[in-house]
Amino acid sequence: MGAKATGAEIQAFYEAWPPGDGWYHDDSIETHNGEGGWILEPTTKYDLDDLGTINWQGDRKAAPDGERTINFGSWFKLWKKEQTTTLVVVTVPKDEVDALLAYCKTQGWKTKVAS
Repeated sequence: MGAKATGAEIQAFYEAWPPGDGWYHDDSIETHNGEGGWILEPTTKYDLDDLGTINWQGDRKAAPDGERTINFGSWFKLWKKEQTTTLVVVTVPKDEVDALLAYCKTQGWKTKVAS
């Protein structure tokens, strides 16, 4: 069993990815539904080895470092190592969400609310 990441971490990786045009994700497990919405649970840990590969579909000569296929987990781990922030997932009573978001805003923190 390989390294794991939460659904929320994988989504954050996707929001920062790809590093340029010409890449696509050939996933072994589905990450999105037919409408492009996320189907990974934010707090569930997923084995990165099950997430397939990231592939270059452009001109072979233009592929970075000559690599056309990169293991998803390897790229994810490189990305995570470069991060200067930590992703926190919290469960908050519905009537306290606005207060939490207001506080986060005063700190300059990026927030996202999942329903």
